[in-house]
Amino acid sequence: MDDLDEATAWARDVVDGKIVAGELVRAACLRHLADLETGHERGLIWRPDEAQKIINAYPTYFQITDGPMAGEPFVLLGWMKFLIGSMFGWWRVTPEGEERWRFDEVWLETGKGAGKSPLMAATALLVIGGLGRRRALAIVTGPKDDTAMVTMADAAAFVRSPIPGEDEDVTLESQGKFVVRGEGDNAHKIEHPGSKSVFKTMSGKATQVSGPRPTAVFIDEVHEVIDAKLIDMWAKALAKNALGGFLFLATNTPGIDQPVGSMFSERARRVVLGHEQIDSLLVFTARVDVADQKTVFDNEPAWGKAMPSLGITFPVDNVRREVTKARSSPVLAASVKRLYFGIPGGGADFWLDDVELWNRALAPVNEADFVNCRAWLSIDLADRHDLLPLTITWEVPAPTDEKPDAVRLVQKTWYWTRGDGLAERARLDGAAYEQWAAAGFLNVVPGPRISKDFPAVQVQDLCSRHDVQFMAVDMAKMAEFQEAAKEIGLDCWFYEGADKPQGKGLMLVKHAQGLQVRFTDKQMSMPTSVVAFEDHIRAGTITIDDNPMNTACSANAKQISDAVGNRAWAKKATDQRGRIDGMITMTMGAGAAGFQVARKSKPGVILL
Repeated sequence: MDDLDEATAWARDVVDGKIVAGELVRAACLRHLADLETGHERGLIWRPDEAQKIINAYPTYFQITDGPMAGEPFVLLGWMKFLIGSMFGWWRVTPEGEERWRFDEVWLETGKGAGKSPLMAATALLVIGGLGRRRALAIVTGPKDDTAMVTMADAAAFVRSPIPGEDEDVTLESQGKFVVRGEGDNAHKIEHPGSKSVFKTMSGKATQVSGPRPTAVFIDEVHEVIDAKLIDMWAKALAKNALGGFLFLATNTPGIDQPVGSMFSERARRVVLGHEQIDSLLVFTARVDVADQKTVFDNEPAWGKAMPSLGITFPVDNVRREVTKARSSPVLAASVKRLYFGIPGGGADFWLDDVELWNRALAPVNEADFVNCRAWLSIDLADRHDLLPLTITWEVPAPTDEKPDAVRLVQKTWYWTRGDGLAERARLDGAAYEQWAAAGFLNVVPGPRISKDFPAVQVQDLCSRHDVQFMAVDMAKMAEFQEAAKEIGLDCWFYEGADKPQGKGLMLVKHAQGLQVRFTDKQMSMPTSVVAFEDHIRAGTITIDDNPMNTACSANAKQISDAVGNRAWAKKATDQRGRIDGMITMTMGAGAAGFQVARKSKPGVILL
């Protein structure tokens, strides 16, 4: 270890390739090492002695209570030393000159069997009994009540097990250091009388609390959280603690149909890769690399990238058995890839056979970068879905390493929703609408309905700044849009074919929504647009703005087909899993970019 502390030594070994780790763990280690060099410029302080003191506390006070290492002191594994050392070793100086923990939020994402629950349990006990804080409060919760009980049971087992190096009957409980309330696995509270501190469970069904000023909140199984209010509520409660505290979020890799977990996981990914700077967020995301995904079942050396405790606290053969079963079941294979190897997956019937094709298409899109590109608009105005999307699709020059005539598309979508009942709709849809609105991904219109004035103004603005060819439209509610457009002075007209009179202003092209294919230059068809959209995604020739609303709509999307293989999106409420409106306009936009409109230039001459 030379003269490096254990947390930094582990990070150095990962970066040097001595320890197998995935891209995102390597990025976390590089971030740590870079901050050791330049963090002081941002008021960050690394205190290795503080980190080591906490790292050493685990095997001093706690004994492993189950598994292949039961009865041994709880010596943290290397990755745990890095995580815990970072949590307690990094500090920051506030503008007022006060020193506080640097990290007030911790994101821990690994495959199954890493030991997240016992790690959280032991950490919670140290928070209430090992930091010298009076009246400290640690809380564990999760999407289900029994989730919190698992961590609490681990904590009770630590308290009731022999202290390492002591006789069998010498425990933290027998010494009076901690008092456990509840019998066996039904423990619900642990008290530290010396500091009047408490560790307790709280129901994950509560999304409003008042009063508590916790020092630490642990939320497990974040991938199963369906209401982001649970996380936001505790983040706000922690902010009331004058001495500071941290929110510890633990999870397996969320699926694409788990929007809350996906939102937080994606934010963590951006931060650790340096795409977004949040100095107060500690990230440890263990996944196999993208290059490992296709052959992961046959690539045992890569498994440790997602399961950093594999072969130590979690037997490799357990994973082999799951992989063997998964080989003969596509549904089970997707689950095993996500839960064990950190490969984000879709639902059992996700519309793409490989969710990574969708993930690959996502990237931040800056509208100003494409003002000189040809563009098409697409809009879906139906009120009954409560989301109103407007998509712009740009055709951009192909990179120099592609064929000169290759077509690449870029898409950005704006969303509106009505304000009335937003919280209840978020709960029913399992979507973080309020949080997405606060982050600027969703526009909330006050009242019980969405006035068409809002998208009309946006359309007018886009037409003024971009080379818009036409707007693809579903005819539902178009009369309302035309009235709104007229009010703001936006001229628009319906294209009826090259032999019909041409209007002025924005051309509107009808886009049917069902399975029927219309072989005409007057109207677009959904089956044709679906093929165009999928072809671009599979070829990697489309970039879709990394708006969580887009991914939520994609996760909910379901296709229908007819006897000849035409496909469209299921728009009937009875066929849907949730809101899909953005998928409709993104698909229409891809179809519009390839739709040839015949225009009359001179009498008797038609140009395509």
